[in-house]
Amino acid sequence: MPENATGEYSDRNEIAAMLSESGIAPRYGDGTVFGEPVVIVDQISMDRSGYLYRLYSAGGALLAECVEQIESYDIAETPLNEAIRKNTTETMEFRDPQGRPWASLTHRKVWKSKVSVTGPDGGEIGRFAQKNVLGKVSFAITSHGSITGKLRSTGTRLEQFDLADQSGNALGRFVKLGGYSRWRPLVRDARTVGRYVLELSARLPQPLATMAVVSPVAIDLAFNMDPAGYRR
Repeated sequence: MPENATGEYSDRNEIAAMLSESGIAPRYGDGTVFGEPVVIVDQISMDRSGYLYRLYSAGGALLAECVEQIESYDIAETPLNEAIRKNTTETMEFRDPQGRPWASLTHRKVWKSKVSVTGPDGGEIGRFAQKNVLGKVSFAITSHGSITGKLRSTGTRLEQFDLADQSGNALGRFVKLGGYSRWRPLVRDARTVGRYVLELSARLPQPLATMAVVSPVAIDLAFNMDPAGYRR
């Protein structure tokens, strides 16, 4: 997304086009990452430098950034089990526009994805646990051992996920624009490879508010493992 000097997204026509493609009407909140009813998540593949995501309001204001924390290691001196763990684990840090961290996300992919979300103090906020692989994929959202919500794809192409509370009441949804990224062995430049538009029906209480905002990144990592394997 092209930005101006203030970090805002400068092409409002493109924002309007993205919202139209997603079928989500523009709505506006208080300008904070937890106070906006519509959030645009821009996914940028940095290849060897790691993933970078930017979160914008429907009005184009930068709400947050999400930066991958890559842990380097010497493969010749690392035990095989540890090397496999490192190569199948991704850690992302969410920061406000001033660079202050407010959450970290750790994604572990073996057969079914598991994603944990922690606060700046290291305390756990919640977890996403993939329940199935085939068909309409669903994730349980838990916090301190209790189910607080659910994510479920509306189709097998994983283009839309619905968010509900533990009782099944609808809380929102997010829509994937474009396909999921694929391994690109000859590409070295950073580029936008996908976007999500998140819509929430109301302002959510914590910790569900944090889990809702980070959910597009959690899902994106769950289904974009090839670039991660290439970077490492």
